[in-house]
Amino acid sequence: LDALPQQRQELSRLIIKEFPLFFSTVHENNEELIGMIPSPFYARVLQAYTNSPPILRTATVETLILQQLESQLDPQNRGVVINVARCVPPVAEHKIRSLRITAHRSTIKTEPIMEHQTAFLGAESQAGYALSAGHPSIMQNEADIIHMFPTQHSACEKSAVAYPIIISNRAAGSLYITSTQEEYFSQPYLDLIECYIDLIVLSFEKDDFYDLSEIELGMMPSLPLQKEILSTFQGHVKQKMLLALQERISLT
Repeated sequence: LDALPQQRQELSRLIIKEFPLFFSTVHENNEELIGMIPSPFYARVLQAYTNSPPILRTATVETLILQQLESQLDPQNRGVVINVARCVPPVAEHKIRSLRITAHRSTIKTEPIMEHQTAFLGAESQAGYALSAGHPSIMQNEADIIHMFPTQHSACEKSAVAYPIIISNRAAGSLYITSTQEEYFSQPYLDLIECYIDLIVLSFEKDDFYDLSEIELGMMPSLPLQKEILSTFQGHVKQKMLLALQERISLT
């Protein structure tokens, strides 16, 4: 099945037809473990949450959780990308119009480093759709991804899932995960991601959550166009700082 991912669904059906008990005997224990977060890990997260200084708490807890999620989702480094997209705080008396990727992890060896790059997502993205709808979005093949979200699709995304990060009716963003293989997100993996959604809320502060009625995502430019625009951002910031220094103007 791993060697022929394009035929995974058809081969699975044929194997079950020929050997009805095959998957239950070979993968039963393995899949049970896949869908669970190890109990000691909860203690590690809670310890990091309580012991980290407030200014470092978000980054510490988030990094710890994403590292563990990555190790369970892709232990053989087949190619998984995990992104946390947080709500961009709105202008006063306006609604939230976009999400911003603030955390990124990848097991794709050829992928360029993205940890220090910014990207914005909106209603045109799977992460934005899941947040606006208030429920997960699951795409198990590239054709469906391209059909639904053509402007935010990359060539390495063969299957993808997005889960809104919600407490009651208040949301902070989305967890967006892609794989280089189609039909990758089996039910045990989906169950596992659900568990991590409940855990990852600890990496957000109370003020990071917004009523769902306050979220009205707009359309963001394609990622290549964003990169072209944002690549000059740091240069503009430095120019402003130098000019303020020369004119003895105080900047926050």
